[in-house]
Amino acid sequence: MKRQTIFNIHFYLSIFFAPFLLLIATTGTFYLFGNKGEVESTLIKENVIVTSSNKKEQVSTILKSIDSSYTFEYLKDRGSSIQTRPTTRTYYNFKKISDGKFNLYKNQPNFLLKIIEVHKGHGPRLLNHFQKILGFGLMLIVLSGFFMSLRVKKRLKPLLISMGAGVIVLGALFCL
Repeated sequence: MKRQTIFNIHFYLSIFFAPFLLLIATTGTFYLFGNKGEVESTLIKENVIVTSSNKKEQVSTILKSIDSSYTFEYLKDRGSSIQTRPTTRTYYNFKKISDGKFNLYKNQPNFLLKIIEVHKGHGPRLLNHFQKILGFGLMLIVLSGFFMSLRVKKRLKPLLISMGAGVIVLGALFCL
């Protein structure tokens, strides 16, 4: 493949995905430093009955009686709670209090929590599919940059030393 073709792949993918990559880097950094966002949780209803059969339909019916315009894509059932998804906007959480009985909470995440939820893959399904494309795009960005760098002869030794050091550090961190 010609160097110009590799450069164009690297350049256009980098420019297109830059906002998304910055978002992921920012949210990951905030999260790792302990700022995980906040959610305002309000008890809406106590002793809500949800049986084990067809939970999605039951939850939908219960939520339509509370907020007729509310929709969700899917449920996350953890046994002790049932959560509507996506959690990148107002969502509901059914917290188990006994077999078949739940307390219903309305949760409103702040902006930071919303974007962290996107980072964690808890956004709308269409966004999740886009994030898969983003992953492949990031791989192409890194590989195209690496292959372009291999063609610069006077930078080959520093490139290989830096890459080797990165591999060693990554390996050491995995061994901890």
